[in-house]
Amino acid sequence: MRTAEAAQAVEEWAAEALGFSSSYDYPPDQLLKQLPLVLAAVKRKERKPNPTQFQEHGYQQMTVRVWSTDLVLLVVPDPADVATQQLYDVVDVLENAIYRDPTLGGRVGFTEKDVDASFDPPEVEFDDGTVARQATFTMVVGEQVAA
Repeated sequence: MRTAEAAQAVEEWAAEALGFSSSYDYPPDQLLKQLPLVLAAVKRKERKPNPTQFQEHGYQQMTVRVWSTDLVLLVVPDPADVATQQLYDVVDVLENAIYRDPTLGGRVGFTEKDVDASFDPPEVEFDDGTVARQATFTMVVGEQVAA
């Protein structure tokens, strides 16, 4: 799998799991009309021989390729308390979905079950003037590769 394919797989999975719009392949013309929206960005790519953190996947004697990926989750900002609760719920849905299907619907070889979510900054403004409430959900996906 190529890095762009890993980002696309994660973004499509999240959009499907949440019923959100996805921007993969092209940026939306008007962000506000696309909310709620999920965007994926790969932060880090690694190739690891004998990775100890993936032993539960049976990869202790294999080489794996892993991508640390941020999902930026954007919702309509008003009212703020409703938007914040929506983001809390969305993060919980994604975490639970990973436990139910760590292959993300067959899109990846595996997903690490340790995840991280940040709700800071709570609000962002984009170049087009769109304001949104935001959460960032960080997850690691990977695949076994030839040594």
